[in-house]
Amino acid sequence: MITNCVSKKSVKFPGECNLVTCVIDPVDPWLNRQCLSPAELISIYKLQCNLSSIQPLYSVISQLQSIDLRQSPERKHVFSLKGCQLNGGHIEMLEYVFKYVQFQYLNLENTNLDDKSVESLYEILSYYETCTGLCLARNPNVTSTGWIPVAFLFREVPYMEWLDLRENNLGLTFVQILSSSLRIPRKEVKTKQFKKESFDNNCNLLSKKLSDKDIFKISKDVSISESNLRSSKTLPFHSRGLHLGCTGINGKLLHTLIPGFRLGCITDLRLPNNGITGSDAKFLVPLLRYSSHLKHLDLSRNLLGDLGCSTISQALASPCFSSEILNSDENQRGLIRLFLSENMITRSSMSKLASGLTRCTRLTTLQLSGNLNIGSSGLFYLKSSLISCPCLKRLGIAFCGIDHDGAASIKEILMETTFRFKIIDLTGNPIGLENCLALLNSSAYLDGKVRIIGLEFQPSSLMQYARQLSDKENNSFLHQSNDNSHVQNNLLNPDRDYQRLKNKNRRHSHIISSKHSSYGKTKFSSITTIDYHHKSHSGLNPQYLWGDSSDDDNRMNNTDDDNVSVVAKRNRNYLSEQINRQTRENEWTKHYSIS
Repeated sequence: MITNCVSKKSVKFPGECNLVTCVIDPVDPWLNRQCLSPAELISIYKLQCNLSSIQPLYSVISQLQSIDLRQSPERKHVFSLKGCQLNGGHIEMLEYVFKYVQFQYLNLENTNLDDKSVESLYEILSYYETCTGLCLARNPNVTSTGWIPVAFLFREVPYMEWLDLRENNLGLTFVQILSSSLRIPRKEVKTKQFKKESFDNNCNLLSKKLSDKDIFKISKDVSISESNLRSSKTLPFHSRGLHLGCTGINGKLLHTLIPGFRLGCITDLRLPNNGITGSDAKFLVPLLRYSSHLKHLDLSRNLLGDLGCSTISQALASPCFSSEILNSDENQRGLIRLFLSENMITRSSMSKLASGLTRCTRLTTLQLSGNLNIGSSGLFYLKSSLISCPCLKRLGIAFCGIDHDGAASIKEILMETTFRFKIIDLTGNPIGLENCLALLNSSAYLDGKVRIIGLEFQPSSLMQYARQLSDKENNSFLHQSNDNSHVQNNLLNPDRDYQRLKNKNRRHSHIISSKHSSYGKTKFSSITTIDYHHKSHSGLNPQYLWGDSSDDDNRMNNTDDDNVSVVAKRNRNYLSEQINRQTRENEWTKHYSIS
């Protein structure tokens, strides 16, 4: 026999006194900012460490000694714990620093973070809005699941501008969440001007609304609509950068991230050492064609080849945003720096690259170093576009197999661009001694407008030149007399002249080719890494790009402008010294050949 079961479930609605009729803003951690002295900051940090039985970090204390909030409560420049081995307890103790001080850049590179410490760090950063730039590079103990909270930082922290995750195992789940969070509009966070009794006033207002039945509906509608109106506003555009070098972002992962890059208004994208192939370059086409916000694109040390270079060039040549947006001065729309170093690119794709560069009217830096098969013919194909690019100032063509024919093209470029170029990197190109001297004798170099890097690296030509001078010097001793001993002292010394030439070029070559995208060992063994024979830069800011001189590419470097006359004078003096010595040598040789 089946009996009918009566359900005892029921729906109950709360009384009017328990209904939510308004929204109260969350507590602002910076509402009552305390301007503490360095000693007070250190004492608070040490006290909390002692209560938790954690050893205080010397690097934290040393940096707090220079922070005086009484003078300026604004964001400080940088807080770096790079190389310090941290654990979950250390991260929790850092909260007592971040609740009083905000920074522009927080560096936690190689700090032995794990999943738990990353989660704690995310909660602290999202609540206190500690920094606008964050570096979490080289933390291999964090699993792909542990990186998931970091994917929400661009959404939760409104003014987050830079995120560095180099050499980490990110995983597909992180990539999917990051792409989604980049596409979600960031909420506006207004600066609230509360009084000390603001929270009590809000509570009194809430109780008053709850007790007044006549204005119940009105207060509910008004308060919620105002809240929705506030939440619907998004922040104005500002720079956002991502460094994902050596993280294996290629193929499917790259395809997943591109919509987030494009719709998230990413302006600075670094993807070096990721094994991106020529077939993967098609995923970059929507980003290059539809995103007018992208300024810096670093694809160095990948596997693009001619196929990838041609695909990227065709995308640059056919943008899908109007020329008015591209030419507008607002936010400097359009690509500014393009890095294609060490991608096995040859001369075959240079004609297509030239057609793409003609549409990049904002481009200031082009880096092609390490593509050994570009050669002089490839540079010849690029010559017209390099001349017609109105803003191009920095050209990197180190180790590109350029010979004396390419040097002639470079000299022609310098003559046609009317001193527009600032830096040209020719390191490792056998252009010959005569072409070296011709470039040194160019008007752009003599006027101090351009710095030509790599002219000192011409070993075969300089050794031959030194041997010739050495033979002449040895022959001179056979005919030397006491009357012309003062002439002998003025002869060219090959070692001395080579060292002066080397020091001179280094003096005018502060920015070197090895700095660009040099963030550690190459992850993919198939990629050949070229040794530029320069000094290592272990303390280099990972945000640095080859050619950086200021935050704004259109801003004139006042220091360089003030020193142009000094540099030009040094260049002219050096060249005149070489000419005078060569003249004296010729006269001396002619005199003794006649005698």
